Amino acid sequence: MSDHQDRMKEKVARGLSSTYVQLVAVCAALPLPIALPMDATVSTVEVAPAVRRAVELVSEQPLSGEQQAEMAMALTMWLAALDLHRVNVAEYEETRTIATLAILVSAVGAIHDVITWQQGGGS
Repeated sequence: MSDHQDRMKEKVARGLSSTYVQLVAVCAALPLPIALPMDATVSTVEVAPAVRRAVELVSEQPLSGEQQAEMAMALTMWLAALDLHRVNVAEYEETRTIATLAILVSAVGAIHDVITWQQGGGS
């Protein structure tokens, strides 16, 4: 495996981790807080079931439909990026790496929209 592939896989892994930390924060700040695991010893693969459950719980939040959609998007985009990263670790493709990073950008954008609402700046 090339150094470039290793660097790109590490970049995606860091992106997954940093996006997950943001998800933990926005989920904890929801009107009905959702607690996602946040332990340094827990891997992103191990937290996926909790994120899937959080997607289900979003519809129970006292939020507008748009806010629920943004929250669900943030969570499901993170899950999609994780799934694609798993495939890419097993069989590397540069385009898969680019797609995974693009999905994470979408997740972060949705997270930022949710943060804006949580801070009173949105509808």
